[in-house]
Order: sequence, then C-alpha cells, then structure tokens
Amino acid sequence: MPVSLRNPIVFAALMVLFLSISGSQQEAHAQPAGAKEAAGVEVEALKTAVSAGKYREALKHARKAILLDQRNMTAHYFRGVAHQKLGEYISAEGEFMVVSQYGEGKLKDDAKKALSDLSKVKRKPTVLDFYTDWCVPCKEIAPFIKEAEDKYGKKVCFERMDGMTPGVRILFDTYKVDGFPVVILLNSKKKQVDRLDGKQSREVILSAIAAIAK
Repeated sequence: MPVSLRNPIVFAALMVLFLSISGSQQEAHAQPAGAKEAAGVEVEALKTAVSAGKYREALKHARKAILLDQRNMTAHYFRGVAHQKLGEYISAEGEFMVVSQYGEGKLKDDAKKALSDLSKVKRKPTVLDFYTDWCVPCKEIAPFIKEAEDKYGKKVCFERMDGMTPGVRILFDTYKVDGFPVVILLNSKKKQVDRLDGKQSREVILSAIAAIAK
C-alpha cells in the first residue's frame, strides 16, 4: 500500500514542512530572515546555468531556491525551462502551471506560452516516479526504477517527481496521486497506460516499463 496523503500524520507533516504557495501574506512574512535573499542568489545561479546549457546543475539551484522561497516564480519558471531542455516535459509542465497560476506580468505570459508549446512537442513514453524523501517504500523501489532507466533510458523518459514541491503537487489531481510511491506510465501520446501504486516487486516494475519501451 502507498503512504497515503489522507493519513493525518502525513498531512500534518506536509503542512509543517512547507508553506502552501497560495498562502496569506502574513505567512510569507513569517519566512526565516534572509531566506528570500538566499533564494535570489540561487535563482541567479540557476539562470546562469540555464544560459550555459548546464541543465542538471540548474535544477540543483532551482531546488535550493524553491526550498528557501516557494513563491519565487522566477525559480519555478527557469526550473521548467531546465526540465524542458532535458526532455522532461511533464516536470516542465508542472513548473509552468505554477507560474501561469500564481505568477504575474511577462513571466506569467511566458509560462502560458511555454505550456502551449509543450502541447505540441514529440514525446517518448514516460515513467513518472512520484516519491518523497521520507517515504520508505519509495526508497525500496528506487533501485528497480534505476535499473529500468539504465536499460531503457534511450527509449523511455524517466522523471522523478518530488511530491513535496509545488511543481509536482499541482499535478496530483491530474494523475490522481494521493499517496507514495506511485509510478505512472505514459505512452508517447501522453496517455496513461499503466499505474503502480505502493511498493512493487522488481519483476512487476521492470515488466511494466518494458511494455512501454517496445
């Protein structure tokens, strides 16, 4: 069984660890002193990495920036750009959805255009691995997914979906995620063809991924 978001302990942990991106201004002012400034430094490093084509490095800076300030729409936007450049289109969509919903001005318009452009791209079959760092079953199946990625990575896109980040949480309704781990398998037309909820055996995971790699 997956670790359910309906579990009150899990839900409470989510609320304690992260502020909702749509929270009040009072909550925003309650951030640790210097957090926004530190996030700004990471955003500049993120933008530099994107400009240099160092997209994995960019994602590391984006993660740090968003942990410091989840409302930093520039971090979300350029995180989306980095994912898009890496062919991780679902992850990119999540980030652009956040900006299109909560951003302002040109950044919001750019995110909407990016979403429109993503709707036209040619895709590989995709594995969406919804997880959290505190989920024990997620850690247990991770080696099986890595084994599948090593074997099928040229034919299939593998996207790690951290359920504690806004760009992933915004996709929960779309993919009906209410616990972890959840592995969603999409064909090249973005249609869901299989779903694995909770801890699964190596054989089940490899077989499911092999089916979309054909």
